[in-house]
Amino acid sequence: MKMSEQHLHALRQHVVLLDQNPILFSGSVKKNVEFGLGIRKIPRHQRLQRVKEMLHLVGMEKFIDFDSRGLSGGEVKRVALARALALSPDVLLCDEPTANVDVKNQEIILETLERINKEEGRSIIFSTHYLSQGQRLAHHTLLLENGVLGKLPREVLRDPGLS
Repeated sequence: MKMSEQHLHALRQHVVLLDQNPILFSGSVKKNVEFGLGIRKIPRHQRLQRVKEMLHLVGMEKFIDFDSRGLSGGEVKRVALARALALSPDVLLCDEPTANVDVKNQEIILETLERINKEEGRSIIFSTHYLSQGQRLAHHTLLLENGVLGKLPREVLRDPGLS
């Protein structure tokens, strides 16, 4: 079944992808985070407020006027996360959200994902090579091995609250 353009447009209003290798546009961090809000025709004063809130959420508020090209890899991922979250998606798809990121930035990203899931009830679907991240964040876990659904190791399946 082929999706209609109208159906895709409606879906894009509810689901946002955070790519493994996010691309930031040239210009300021603020312009990067507000990009999708502008496309959705959110009024300027509301965009600025939302940008500030999301940069604060990911710990990047002091970078609001920085040139995005001068950011580290972990900072780029955090700005991309803020940009995705600014759109208030019902579902956030994260492709390796902590890949190639130092431990400090990994922790900030994971804490942010945990927080928006618990406090705002947003669904997060993410891929990771780290079973520990899946165990930490996921309510449901699937293991893919060579493109086939595999069995999770027993220690991952065990409910930590029961041991």
